[in-house]
Amino acid sequence: MLATLLISGPSTRAELSTDLGVSNDLSQRTLAPLIAIGVVECRADDRYAIVSSALPLALFGLRETMGLELLGDLPYGV
Repeated sequence: MLATLLISGPSTRAELSTDLGVSNDLSQRTLAPLIAIGVVECRADDRYAIVSSALPLALFGLRETMGLELLGDLPYGV
């Protein structure tokens, strides 16, 4: 869920369900704890996004658990 939100940006629950290939119920159950601990927030138009203050931890966690290294793809000087 975090990787999808990080790469795709703010998404509705239906978009997340489609991207992950899971039911709306499962996406809601997955979002609930992320919202409860302040990592994800619900924005306008029912779009879920990673809270900006949680981005460094999300990037670190995804790199360490999934090997997802997005910062390496940025051009130097950004």
